[in-house]
Amino acid sequence: MMKMITAVVAAASFLLSAEMPASDFGCSGLQHLLHKAEQGNAVAEGVLGTYYYNGECVKQDYSKAAMWYRKSADHGQLNSLTLLGIMYLQGRGVTQNYTEAARLLQKASDQGNTNAMYTLAVMYANGQGFAKDIGRAKALFSEACQRGNTDACASLKLY
Repeated sequence: MMKMITAVVAAASFLLSAEMPASDFGCSGLQHLLHKAEQGNAVAEGVLGTYYYNGECVKQDYSKAAMWYRKSADHGQLNSLTLLGIMYLQGRGVTQNYTEAARLLQKASDQGNTNAMYTLAVMYANGQGFAKDIGRAKALFSEACQRGNTDACASLKLY
């Protein structure tokens, strides 16, 4: 289970950083990134969240990662919304709360985020926040797979 969630975090972090590559800022550009994030730039907020989550250029701090992901998500970034949902699922930087994880992930899933679909499917498959529902898990894995999520395709083969 943790291996699946770690893969989701890595995939979603990659997608987020692809919107504003770390190479555009690097550690030397951290102040510029922080300035942009403080001005409400949603992508900069999400990248800063990823920096704090991974301990890249800053001391690892899951609480600060969750704060920046929340701001980014509030500004419409689906990857940040997904990552915040995963943090609630894991209890990293926030109190573990499957209901809140499911709410955030469902919101991102409804808007087409395949990492959110995949993570919701894992929650259904494991009975986390929901009664265990393999049928619903398969449907979510299938939808995410059809939209190109290779982890969902691999998981679909298990059910």
